[in-house]
Amino acid sequence: MKNLIMFFSAIILFIGCSTTSRIIQPVLKENIEPVYPYEAKVKGIEGKVEIILSVNEVGDVDNTKISKSSGYKILDDATIEYSKRLKFDPASLEGKPVPAWVRWTISYKLEKVDIKKEQIKVLAFSKAAGFKHESVDAGKASLKKLAYENNFDIDFSDDSTVFNDVNLSKYNVVIFQLTTGDILDENGEKAFQKFIQNKGGFVGIHSATDTEYDWKWYGELIGTYFKSHPDVQKAVVKVVEKKHPSTKDLPYSWEREDEWYNFTSQLSDNIKVLAVVDESTYKGGEMGIYHPFCWYHDFSGGRCWYTAGGHPIETYSDPLFMKHILGGIKYAAGIE
Repeated sequence: MKNLIMFFSAIILFIGCSTTSRIIQPVLKENIEPVYPYEAKVKGIEGKVEIILSVNEVGDVDNTKISKSSGYKILDDATIEYSKRLKFDPASLEGKPVPAWVRWTISYKLEKVDIKKEQIKVLAFSKAAGFKHESVDAGKASLKKLAYENNFDIDFSDDSTVFNDVNLSKYNVVIFQLTTGDILDENGEKAFQKFIQNKGGFVGIHSATDTEYDWKWYGELIGTYFKSHPDVQKAVVKVVEKKHPSTKDLPYSWEREDEWYNFTSQLSDNIKVLAVVDESTYKGGEMGIYHPFCWYHDFSGGRCWYTAGGHPIETYSDPLFMKHILGGIKYAAGIE
């Protein structure tokens, strides 16, 4: 298989200026690498895309035009998406910000290396047979962005018929994203159980513990069930294990606002807790000094990771929380 090397070049063209002697060129604030689309890498597609960006007076890209196509729509589209994320210190003339055109060339090239670990395909399942969270759509949008930025594929569904042997065999990880209630029939349960037994990964977000109360196997997979919660409020999460990919970027004391779940029981000894909620920092905790927030374990041939966070819509625009989720996905996929 192959991996990518990308090269960048930029030519600055100023608008409405007769001289460049007093012009300060726009400067890229952060060197954000474009994502080489997974499908293009697998198919060995290479190409060069030349784009012209319109950078406004505040440094945002407000327009992008392809001046020279790669010949492949997938690379052209990836370049357009990449350009939307760029932020500049704007060009200036005599100390005043001015708009500018930036010509940018991106070469998508491949070398022979093993990219097996990058081959992640995820199913995010969000069926709610009970309470329906308002943050489902925000979560989907952030997961889609996460997949794009980290080069893995993701599909979304709330149709339980996708849980069959043939369909699940396409995926490395299944996410229960804000699921509630009894969401799978007997055939779906058998297919999901087989998926885990075949080294599949599972990620549970927030109300994944408010799901499938009558299915014993699922209870053992997820570790415990939701019991109750106080009102949404700020609290401090204490990270107890920093070596895991889902917690390595988090501060040891992480203050955040969420709906803090109490659970029906403490976790079994074979489940590894990564972070706990400090009940002294909020009202309504019922789990005591060791109130689990995030945990993981190997189970029945596969891997399970769960976080209790994720109720408020704003959660999914928090970069730290999304790094937390990304680490959980990577663990469940077995790449970290």
